[in-house]
Amino acid sequence: MARATQLEKVEITELPDPVEQLKYLAPAVMEVLEGVRSIAQLGGMVTEDIYQLLKNRSAAKARDRFSNAKKLPWPNIKVSRVHHEYTKPNLVQSVILLTTDKRTRAVAIRLEGRHGRWVATAITVL
Repeated sequence: MARATQLEKVEITELPDPVEQLKYLAPAVMEVLEGVRSIAQLGGMVTEDIYQLLKNRSAAKARDRFSNAKKLPWPNIKVSRVHHEYTKPNLVQSVILLTTDKRTRAVAIRLEGRHGRWVATAITVL
């Protein structure tokens, strides 16, 4: 049992602190969904499945914006709170509260440690 605990500590310390990535990733996802940020900026931070899903939703938003000749202002998104916990040594479950001028949104993100870095394997915007 003690050996497993030592292995868990080694795996966690090999990965960077996830909080900074969560603080960047949650608002960036919202900006992609609003159509004001390029999905390419999230390339190495999310899995291919999430990348494609965000790309499709962003493209739909862009089509809507261009068909209606809308110019979107850059949203004023602030991270108001980050809660995260390690459910396994290389798995982080988190909820990030984002505040805009109009509302507060929650973004749930699951990060998995892969090759010494965190990769988002699930993202849900509430």
